[in-house]
Amino acid sequence: MAGRRTQDITIWDEESDRGANVLYDDENDVNRLAVDALTSSIDFQKVGLGLLFNVNAHEPLLAKSKEMSVIIQTGSLDVHMTWSYYLALQGYFRFIEGATYVPTAVALTPYNRNRQSLNTALTTFLQGDELNYTGGTIIVDGDFGANGGIKSAGGGTSAEVWILKRNTTYVLTLGSDTPSNKSIINIIFYEVDLSA
Repeated sequence: MAGRRTQDITIWDEESDRGANVLYDDENDVNRLAVDALTSSIDFQKVGLGLLFNVNAHEPLLAKSKEMSVIIQTGSLDVHMTWSYYLALQGYFRFIEGATYVPTAVALTPYNRNRQSLNTALTTFLQGDELNYTGGTIIVDGDFGANGGIKSAGGGTSAEVWILKRNTTYVLTLGSDTPSNKSIINIIFYEVDLSA
């Protein structure tokens, strides 16, 4: 397009003495920021530009044999995402791609981590406290806790960034094997257009 200018620059964080290359497009500076590594310095930069978002789902008393799910519907942008989760008692975690969701789930609000920014996320997030999805491919699957004795569990996190497919439904779900199981899913993400 006429008038479009792109520039390959390096962002450097003096405090951590780290940097990374950034492709910057001044025609759409909100959705056309790509980084070659997810470092703390770049996270700080994305927060400053109003590009980094947080979504949280919480169920304090998840019943036995029930699930709390975060349903993610991507659109026309690339979504770069990490997550963390917690279960107080015995249960399981799954990350599913290509599922079909039931639209009665409750909408979750992605919060911009720069509270002064007016930027909003285009990706849709829903929370379902029942089995609000069907089908799909389980990409990550894990069980937590013991079958006997003290049924303690814990949590986990994605050690690396996941880049999600466009126009695809994903599900992050926690299932409970015990009554009154406290469950939390936290997602940090940003959106970028890398198609051009």
